[in-house]
Amino acid sequence: MSDASGIRTVFAAELENVFAEIKKLQEPLARVEIPSPSNLADLWLLIQKIGRILGTLAAAGYSGYAPLAGKAAVIASACRSNRGKSVHVLISQLDAIVSLCRTSFADRDPAAAFTDRLAEVEEKIDFCMKLAGLDDPLRGDVSVEASTDLKEGGESKPIVPDPRPKDTPVKEPVRAVFDDDMMAFFMRESRNLLKELKALGDSLKATRIPDDAEAQKLTEFGQKLNRLIGGTAAMGFGRFVPLSRKTSLLAARCAQVRDKTIRVLILNLNSVVSVLAEGFKNAASLKAVETRLPGIEERIDICMSAVDIDHPEIKTQDEIDDMLKPYGVDR
Repeated sequence: MSDASGIRTVFAAELENVFAEIKKLQEPLARVEIPSPSNLADLWLLIQKIGRILGTLAAAGYSGYAPLAGKAAVIASACRSNRGKSVHVLISQLDAIVSLCRTSFADRDPAAAFTDRLAEVEEKIDFCMKLAGLDDPLRGDVSVEASTDLKEGGESKPIVPDPRPKDTPVKEPVRAVFDDDMMAFFMRESRNLLKELKALGDSLKATRIPDDAEAQKLTEFGQKLNRLIGGTAAMGFGRFVPLSRKTSLLAARCAQVRDKTIRVLILNLNSVVSVLAEGFKNAASLKAVETRLPGIEERIDICMSAVDIDHPEIKTQDEIDDMLKPYGVDR
């Protein structure tokens, strides 16, 4: 299996997990007109998961999806303050967005499909913003006044800068506004991932050459570490973006390790998890961990060398697109 095929497998597994979570949320919302408090909680979580799909695409190199992930966060926040309003049309539009993303992923050429359908996804996201009573999404950013409306008490929220390169030729984005609930959700999910990573690392720290069960744990370790790093990048912590591309490669290769020692690999992965665990308490602690990313990246590079990845850098969009080409299709 090539590195590109392995990365596609990791990318596919991450999106399929989220699609499965979304499907469970769609079922109780399918016939909702005027939402109950329970329905609103499900709706909020559904939009968060859609934002995670869009953020995963952004972390994989599709920078046009980064502002859409931010818009999803704004829509989710606004929907929490629903006061007896119909959400039927909103839910139908959200379902259409999920369908577009799933159809793109199942396409013979998903790299082209995600690019070609970006405008359609964006149009539906913008319509959802209007349905949620938000300002014109084409203004270029969400104002402090708009973010104030999303929280009772009128306390403004910080605007997270757009992580895309300045020369990216796309329409001016709506920058993400992550309120306290959104950030708490992200931090809670990340801490759960870190607990799972620590348990996996502890179970493998005495392993030299893995048997089948241990190889499966190593595969899971790589995938979950990549999910943590990629998700953090998608939340607007831009310094994690280059690292997420390396962990994609590493996760792909971890799934292929057979008949070789993994002691150095696990030692360094456990060290990475230990440092990351200090950061997922709040935005300030995560910013502090960002300053330690050079050391974390050095550990990841050692891990990549330990599994025979000689050229860990991914430098071009073409390289990213190549990762997502379907199996057996040559350009």
